[in-house]
Amino acid sequence: MEIIWSQRAVRQLEAITCCIACDAPQRATVFVDRIIHATTQLARHPNSGKKMRQLSPLRQLVIQKYRIVYRVRKTVEIIAVLGPRQQRGR
Repeated sequence: MEIIWSQRAVRQLEAITCCIACDAPQRATVFVDRIIHATTQLARHPNSGKKMRQLSPLRQLVIQKYRIVYRVRKTVEIIAVLGPRQQRGR
């Protein structure tokens, strides 16, 4: 199954990576590698993420303290990458 990243998700991943890289460039590289690896696995196991709500089509993967929000249709669409600050109040 094909993985498609929304522009929003790409921007969010870039912003999170830049924040991490300010303090620890190597940690930022490892973080991106983990996110890419996890989303690549969705091509073979698209329903492996936890459903966000009972009737919602959205699913999520949690990598460390970050959430990858996606939906499965004919493709897997990565909708958002949320850091801990973005998750408050959700």
